[in-house]
Amino acid sequence: KKDKTIMTLTLNQNTENKLENLVSFLRKETAQTDYYAEVVTIAENLGFKVFNTEFKDDNISGYIEVDVDNPESNKICVNKNHCDARKRFTISHEIGRYVLEHLNSDCKKYRKIDYDVNYNSSEEIQANKFAAYLLMPKKMITEVWNQFKDIRITASTFGVSKEACEIRLSNLNLV
Repeated sequence: KKDKTIMTLTLNQNTENKLENLVSFLRKETAQTDYYAEVVTIAENLGFKVFNTEFKDDNISGYIEVDVDNPESNKICVNKNHCDARKRFTISHEIGRYVLEHLNSDCKKYRKIDYDVNYNSSEEIQANKFAAYLLMPKKMITEVWNQFKDIRITASTFGVSKEACEIRLSNLNLV
């Protein structure tokens, strides 16, 4: 059983720093030194199998399922019909839910693209921020942005959507 020291966080500057430090630690521990994070590798290192799944509702991006009594069955499923950038963000979001301890045992949580009523919950916001930080670390995205000043190049470098890239750059006051 892994020792979990990260508790649910409130959103403030201290939280931002904790999330950045947590992501930095996780990337380092899983040997993710390139701009393009191998999120499936990170998930596997945390004990999750990742599956491309067909959903009846195409608005579902994916889900995480954790079973503390049977950890070999822990999984993250992503919508096989979604583009790679969305799948990568969803996997990162679900990793965030796990690392930030937003899950209970025998828990399954879905992520929808239509942003239902839970979208604005502090846990959803934290998981989205975690995903953005994991995929686009502050130092790395600042470096790439300062070199190219191009959204398409920057998004492509990190394997994210233009929209996710624009939000991250805006939150860093780079655009």
